[in-house]
Amino acid sequence: MKKILIALTLGCISFSALIGFANAQSTGNVYAFTATPTFAKSIQRIAAQENPSYLDTSNARLGSTISVKAIKDFKSRFAAATNERWFNVTGGYMTYFKLNGFSNRVFYDKKGRWQSSLTCSGEDKLPRELRTIVKSTYFDFTITQVEDVETIENGVYLVYLEDKTSIKVIRITKDGVMDTMQDFIKG
Repeated sequence: MKKILIALTLGCISFSALIGFANAQSTGNVYAFTATPTFAKSIQRIAAQENPSYLDTSNARLGSTISVKAIKDFKSRFAAATNERWFNVTGGYMTYFKLNGFSNRVFYDKKGRWQSSLTCSGEDKLPRELRTIVKSTYFDFTITQVEDVETIENGVYLVYLEDKTSIKVIRITKDGVMDTMQDFIKG
């Protein structure tokens, strides 16, 4: 009986922590994507972590209710991940976790099949040939962060650049096609 009460208490505390965590993640970032509908849908899911209003926290569940297939796939893809948190989101599951000091997200459908992921890293994780393309165009800028956005159909890198007067977000495809997503002037 004591074990059951302890398990229920821990479950309630964990559930409360998940809701509190999801509600504490708002940063107000705005993303503008103009790619395929599937890619845009994936980005909308990614935005859920940045804006908790996208998350249905009333349906947040402990890891034991998440698809075993999704958990196995996640563990095989991101064995070094820490602080993982799982959420039920429209159409499936999302996990938010830390890897190499960066926040990351992965999405699965209801059957536990991988749908998309956003992994963040530093400049060193951008493939050399793509880094050369970015640096040859933006040679006065410093690469501050790289986001690898993978979906079932395609993948791109979002490269965050900064110099003394501006900040840019560049999208570059795996085959080297590059365009500017956002361009900000420092105030």
